[in-house]
Amino acid sequence: MRYLVHSVSRKRLLGCGLLLTQVLAHAALVPFAVAQEQEPNLDLLVFDAVPLNVEPSVDAAAAALVATGAQPPYQASELVIPPRDNPQPVTVAIQQQVLQSLTEEETAAITDIERREAQLKQMEQSGDAYSNELAEVLMDLATDYESAGDFLGAQTLYERANHIVRVNYGLFSAEQIPVVKRMFNNYLMSGDLYAADQQQEYLYYLQRKIHGDDTANLIPPLQEYAEWNVQAFLSYVPAALPSPATETDTAEQASVPPPPPPSNTVPDLLTFRIQHLLNAQLLYQQLIELLLATTHRSDPRLPEAERSLAVTSYLFATQAVMMDPSIDAQTGLYTDMPMRRSGYSEGRKSLERRISYLQQNTSTSPAELAHARLELVDWMIATHTRSDFAKVFNGAYGDYVASGATAEQVASIFYPPLPIQVPTFIIRPYTRQGLGIPIEAALKYQGYIDVEYGVSKIGDSLSPKILYRTPETPDAVEEVLLRSLRRAEFRPRMKDGELVDDDRITARYYYAY
Repeated sequence: MRYLVHSVSRKRLLGCGLLLTQVLAHAALVPFAVAQEQEPNLDLLVFDAVPLNVEPSVDAAAAALVATGAQPPYQASELVIPPRDNPQPVTVAIQQQVLQSLTEEETAAITDIERREAQLKQMEQSGDAYSNELAEVLMDLATDYESAGDFLGAQTLYERANHIVRVNYGLFSAEQIPVVKRMFNNYLMSGDLYAADQQQEYLYYLQRKIHGDDTANLIPPLQEYAEWNVQAFLSYVPAALPSPATETDTAEQASVPPPPPPSNTVPDLLTFRIQHLLNAQLLYQQLIELLLATTHRSDPRLPEAERSLAVTSYLFATQAVMMDPSIDAQTGLYTDMPMRRSGYSEGRKSLERRISYLQQNTSTSPAELAHARLELVDWMIATHTRSDFAKVFNGAYGDYVASGATAEQVASIFYPPLPIQVPTFIIRPYTRQGLGIPIEAALKYQGYIDVEYGVSKIGDSLSPKILYRTPETPDAVEEVLLRSLRRAEFRPRMKDGELVDDDRITARYYYAY
């Protein structure tokens, strides 16, 4: 179990943040049967929404009586059927995804420690302390140690391997990149965000030394480092901060310039997160400038870089609460509103440039362009800047219809079975995406809650109410669902060229934890 938990960190951390590691670590300590008897673990709560056709409609009197019923007092048919074959608890579904994500090499390495240790000892006794083959054996053995949960031992081996590579190939060589990436992953698996960050910073520095600052070869490293800075901002770590490094380098290690040394003081978490968000904004700006200077406007990485820059602007504007301790935590109002509006404005400009790049690219499909324009609509909804909201929405609809799209294709984008919650680029709690569970995996549901709510033509959630919940549904689960729906904003649906006003939605929310 220990290995599975930390493998999730390695494979899923860049999408989910360090919170996932802590959630799974907690879940691993509590047998599933025992957990069922206790309060629901809301950290592992997942909702799967299914649109319903309800007949007859439920009136308020009937809705008030459904809490104790074994069946809902109405006939309901599910318009979309969730996966049901071989259902698994949430923890098992996550673990299975981890096992499937392991490469054959990693799987084989789990039981290979003794053989590699013997091989390493034999090579050390041969007297060749700086052979490339020795570095490879050290790397393989470090992978085995990680599989067994010995991250400290693995890191020691990686450092030895890295030292050999630097002696053989020089201080700044491409051969060092795989070793540094493995060291980064090791710190990530062990939950040491700060040490992992230092390795990622050095990795980018190393690749700049190799490629230079103004070449197309730096585009992938720049993109990867920008993505890391966003995830470092999102990786909230509520547990105690790690102890600062106190050990000094040995004379041998000091013989070549090391990566940037660990700080002797643990960084303030708030400062750490905000600094990485600002770093990400600058890095994405540099990435866009480098793409424009070294490639052409049809490069598919350019619109995606603009989208990522918009995400950082959104995070800056909406999470400014952390930047000013004087903010009203109840209302969420930030005292420096011009700064917030600036984030909204800059993000919108990024999405508008993205649309422009896609329009200039002859390989862009009508569906891709429609989705990009709807993401601009989503931005207007999420940032409450809706002055020309209907114009952009109608334009996206009209152009997609004019492109020759079929009625079914138009409906799939503009009138989906359930309205899409915005903004779409944020990973939300209580979702499969947030825990890395594939959409096709069947979960063992504890029950379901039927809900009716409305969506206005500007995306506001209207009056969500519970129609029915299965017996023994915890109050806490119902409260989470209702709170989420009340706070949600949705992309309005469009039917026959008109935005649907007070769009009434009936949905069944299956839940598992």
